[in-house]
Amino acid sequence: PGTATVAEGATGTVDVKVPVTLSAPSANTVTAQWSTVYLPGGPGSQADPADDYAATSGTVTFGPGETAQTVSIQVKGDATFEPTEYFVVAFHSATMLPGSGLLA
Repeated sequence: PGTATVAEGATGTVDVKVPVTLSAPSANTVTAQWSTVYLPGGPGSQADPADDYAATSGTVTFGPGETAQTVSIQVKGDATFEPTEYFVVAFHSATMLPGSGLLA
């Protein structure tokens, strides 16, 4: 996954689109499962799914020849001043055939 930023706002939710890329195009469809992951005791200002974003999971799909997609995570707004926070997106169970790209 790449990095993305969004201003959370004081109320409601806003979607942040996290870029995901393949290192090379594939002639076949490539899919991977993904989920947000909270790392208790993680470094720095990690966002908390209880307060800061909606824990989410799904499947990202790259059609033949595609190398770029995004996954969407809802960030929760609040009126509390906080430092910049981050969350982790993990990928697993990728389906790739020989000669396809690698998840980056």
